[in-house]
Amino acid sequence: MKNLIREIHRRSLWQVLAIYLGGSWLVLQVVDTMAGALSLPDWSASFALFALIVGLPVVLATAFVQEGVTKRNAAAEQDDVERAETASSEALPEHESTPGRHLLSWKNAIIGGVGTFALLGVLSAGWLASRSLGVGPAATLQARGVIDDKALVVLADFASADPELGTAATEALRVDLSQSGAIRLADRSLISEALIRMARDPDEPLTAELAEELARREGAGAVIQGQISRAGDGYVFSAQVLSAEDGSTLTSQRETASDASGVIDAIEGLSRELRERIGESLGSIRTGEPLARVTTDNLEALELYSRGQRMSGREALPFYEDAVALDSGFAMAWSSISVLLSNRMSERARALEARTRAYELRDRLTRRERHLTSAMYFMQVEDDLMRAATEFEAMLALDSLDQTAINNAGLIYGELRDNERAEQSYRRFISLNPDEFAPGYWNLVQTQIHLGKFDDAWTTIDTVAARLPGAPTAYLSSIVASNEGDLKRASELLTEMLGAGGFARGYGDLGAIVGTLGRLGEARQSFNEAISRSRDGTPDEYWEHLLQRAWLELAVADRPDVALEVIETGEAAVPLGSMSALDRPYGSLIELLARAGQGERARALFAEIEREIPPEYRPAIKTEIARADGEIALMAGEYEDAIAAFRRSDTGYCEICPLRGLGAAYDRAGQADSAAAVYARYVETPFPDRYASYAYPLGPALGPTLERLGQLHEEQGDLQEAAKYYAMLVELWAEADEELQPRVRAAQARLEEILSEIG
Repeated sequence: MKNLIREIHRRSLWQVLAIYLGGSWLVLQVVDTMAGALSLPDWSASFALFALIVGLPVVLATAFVQEGVTKRNAAAEQDDVERAETASSEALPEHESTPGRHLLSWKNAIIGGVGTFALLGVLSAGWLASRSLGVGPAATLQARGVIDDKALVVLADFASADPELGTAATEALRVDLSQSGAIRLADRSLISEALIRMARDPDEPLTAELAEELARREGAGAVIQGQISRAGDGYVFSAQVLSAEDGSTLTSQRETASDASGVIDAIEGLSRELRERIGESLGSIRTGEPLARVTTDNLEALELYSRGQRMSGREALPFYEDAVALDSGFAMAWSSISVLLSNRMSERARALEARTRAYELRDRLTRRERHLTSAMYFMQVEDDLMRAATEFEAMLALDSLDQTAINNAGLIYGELRDNERAEQSYRRFISLNPDEFAPGYWNLVQTQIHLGKFDDAWTTIDTVAARLPGAPTAYLSSIVASNEGDLKRASELLTEMLGAGGFARGYGDLGAIVGTLGRLGEARQSFNEAISRSRDGTPDEYWEHLLQRAWLELAVADRPDVALEVIETGEAAVPLGSMSALDRPYGSLIELLARAGQGERARALFAEIEREIPPEYRPAIKTEIARADGEIALMAGEYEDAIAAFRRSDTGYCEICPLRGLGAAYDRAGQADSAAAVYARYVETPFPDRYASYAYPLGPALGPTLERLGQLHEEQGDLQEAAKYYAMLVELWAEADEELQPRVRAAQARLEEILSEIG
């Protein structure tokens, strides 16, 4: 024993052992750090430890044979005879020691150690490559493209015979998974809100089946569900990651606890395994798209509704209709049907029915949905704008960034003619949607025109052109230019735009602008093109352009016979009876017939309104009814009744729509001052849709109104004002067609006489 200890000291085995253990500790620290940084598998550290344990006796044996670490090449520098003579009596015989010295050399030990850890490096690199490329057993769910990085994941409640243990396990796993950088765990507020939209109790247990439906609704990537089973005195915890799309199992893990004291450790292990399999630190490939966050307990109906939301125009309607067929109480689907049918699809009656149905179902909705549904009902059905504004403000009280509420509040303020607040709403909406043209920028420009802020409108258009190259800035520019009075520039912009691709409304607007300039031939051609292009569209659009054409003849050319002929020809092609009563253009048609001397027919149409349109839907067209009532009273010589009717119609977005009728009522009643004041309001009030399709004669009638203003002021002896309006008419109709030139020459003559008279 003494000799053995002496040999250990002589051969420096204590020194070798200390160096090896210190180096092993350092190696294990490096491996552990790299394993954490690179997400290496758990076996990498075990492999390193095993290699170091196996290497320890090899190193000690090498040190013993090679007599320590200071005589590395001594044996190689002496011949066999010298070593035999100087060896101790305990040394091995020559025929035994020589093979050992060659095998157990420091060179071989170093090569073996380096090779072992090189193998670890190769295995780890292969494992990482397999993991990142999404192939092989190491592939994570994220690397395989099954779950996205930062994907939303729903954790279902653990199924357990012991409810308290199941709750505790669920909460412990939730806390642990919520710290993951690889996923975004659905929190309690998201789950509660989703359950409310599903018409479920927000406090009910989130079973696996319920979690799967919720995940599909919210666009989650996966569902984690777990079970707890007894195994003697211990427990088995198992968990599966399921695809939210089809419910297939993506991965499953299991941990055991020998008794209750090991539950937390088992859950932590389960969480660690799940996080590793999902892909704690790697990128993503695919993103899930959530279903619409609206209230219905029918998942299939919600999926149809969500598909409709991703559609545009008519394509979406069948999906909404199928959704309400599956869930007749699906209020938001009824609301979407109403929006779509109101959007120029000649289905106004159905739109109001759907809007009313949604309102009747409002108690089934969340607070936000209830406010939105009520607001739209008051706005579209009841025409109670103040109550609608209150509902939108309530939505904003719930969420000040609610974009639907912000935009619709702007619309309400516009209808209430509070354009300053409307402008604020649209600017706020744009700040949240700077890269979306409609409705933000579009509504903002229109509101700036209402306010007469033309410089601001041009600035907005420049912003749109810079940020959104494909936006219809030429169309917006034509609207601003026309309201500034530069109708020639507006017509050039529209002509250029239509040359790149025409559409019915564009031709209708162009017809209104050139008709205002007195270029009647061009206007007729443009209106005819609009009528032709809308012939295969919706009946309401067809009739808009038809009435534009007829009003041009009546209000500008002063040819009522031609106007009536246009109407008769158009009605033969698309009869009024082919449209639902609410979609028929009663208001403008009654106005036109009354002005053209067709009193009996105008009264018949007015009676048809009361006969065909239910009382509950008449508020939606109350301004049209009031204007029609005013025209009939005006035709009958009942001027005070006409004035009262036109005043009733003086509400809403269109500030100039009732002014021509009201001015005519004052004019015929002999109230020249009032007539002149109203006509002047008509001429001077900015209105972005003055030349739009639905506005009928508002634009083209500018010339005749200027003509009448000159005459009124001349009759009253206000020659300065008379000269002003005659000059405006002469300038406006400078390039008018020959059929208008006699009136231009007459205005020019009166202008010259007045200027000569007043010096």
